Amino acid sequence: TTTTTTTTTTAATAAASTTTTTAVTTTTTTTTRTTAVVRGPGPGRGMVPPDGKALLGFIPDWRDTPQGLNGRLVAAGGLAPGALGMFVHTPMRDSDRHAIQGFMERAMGAIVVVTAEPFEFDAFNASDAEELAGFCQRFEEYGGSACIIRFMHEMNGGWYPWCQKPSLFKEKFRLMATKLYQVTRRSGMVWSVNGGDGYPFLGGQYTAKPSDPWYHELDTNGDGKVTLEDDMYEPFYPGDDVVDWVGITLYHWGDAWPWGENDVPENNVFVKKLRGNYVGYGGDARAVPDFYARYCEGSRKKPLMLTETAALYVEGAPFGGKGSEMEIRRNWWKQVYGIHRCEPSVLCGGDLPQLKMINWFDIVKEEAAVDGNVAKWGFTQDTIMTRQFVQDVLGSTWAQLRYVGLN
Repeated sequence: TTTTTTTTTTAATAAASTTTTTAVTTTTTTTTRTTAVVRGPGPGRGMVPPDGKALLGFIPDWRDTPQGLNGRLVAAGGLAPGALGMFVHTPMRDSDRHAIQGFMERAMGAIVVVTAEPFEFDAFNASDAEELAGFCQRFEEYGGSACIIRFMHEMNGGWYPWCQKPSLFKEKFRLMATKLYQVTRRSGMVWSVNGGDGYPFLGGQYTAKPSDPWYHELDTNGDGKVTLEDDMYEPFYPGDDVVDWVGITLYHWGDAWPWGENDVPENNVFVKKLRGNYVGYGGDARAVPDFYARYCEGSRKKPLMLTETAALYVEGAPFGGKGSEMEIRRNWWKQVYGIHRCEPSVLCGGDLPQLKMINWFDIVKEEAAVDGNVAKWGFTQDTIMTRQFVQDVLGSTWAQLRYVGLN
């Protein structure tokens, strides 16, 4: 059923120093369906780049600013990123409201990828979804490009309260999508998994146990247990009608567990892990499905976002390893950005045309997985390394035509 009403409402925009209140006359059309989510009006849902293009994205360090990151990349001869990522808790605290408002005001035209983390998983409800959607609505209305909500990311892992609970995850994901679509025109949802090698991540705080009521949902081959032989992606897929992008987290942590060695990545390890044919120093993960073929080709043909990526370097090499920081970085970014005529990447020439956004995790932080040592994932604070990135990634005509930034 469809009803149309015209109402006069008051819209308030909160800036850093002033608040402006404006009366706005709006026409609202509400459509109710029984089988699919109501998608908001207008073209460009999810802001997917056209064929042959991909967005250059970064996740700034929380001590950094979008302006600072953009300035360093541009000063090195590169592009201001077309996408910027941030993290917020939901239900939101006052600090989260302040953070997302400030980030959006400083995004400088970029798409904002908001990783929303409901650490109080059971408490997340419709009003929480509406509040987050409202930030995206105001971002669009007051000159921003769009939000992409990365909701309950890495749900197939074992380290967050929402992990490995398929039915509950899908229910709350669809709730978030419904509220976002009702109030925005361009914003969208990214369904974002963790790479499958290592599944089911035994020993994780939130790894499912046989006594859990949802354990059977994870046992996709029906053998009574959850292992790498089970499907670690499809049980969590919430439906084509609420997925604008598919995403995956893929880092280079080193060659093999336990992590921490400063190892140069194996040849083509990125694409092998993405496509489910990895076998190497880290073991045999050929049981992992081909994520790209399943979700980015065929009937689904969803755009792919590399939602987080980077290559580990631990200062001082306390765990060993022979790779220098520059060697490790250059190898990994050549693999993930698919540089033309490069070695060792097999992506040369654009063999992953649906890879439409790459978000580099530009953060330096203490990392529990390497015994609390400082993990240097980011690189843009280093002028020499940033210049090398620009030369390697954006130096060819092919890359200049493919990667899209603000300038």
